Amino acid sequence: MREVQLTVNDSEHIAKILAHEGDRDKEDQLLAALDTELLDAQLAQAQVLLEGQQYVVARLKAGSHLQEINMANANYSAAKSLAKTARDTEK
Repeated sequence: MREVQLTVNDSEHIAKILAHEGDRDKEDQLLAALDTELLDAQLAQAQVLLEGQQYVVARLKAGSHLQEINMANANYSAAKSLAKTARDTEK
């Protein structure tokens, strides 16, 4: 018999406990599931920021100064990174 210790962030809560003391578990069996409501909201926010920056980049590429294009590309990359981090955190 082995003991399992779960650690979650302060903002996360366990939504479901799928295994109980004394249960026999299988390799890679899901033991508990986190409530992802907050993470889903963060992901949605990051995706909106990403879409907004994609629009800005497209608009600027259509006719802007190099400095404005570089700034928009930097903002786009930051929004893209934020979206990836939110998706990775959700997993």
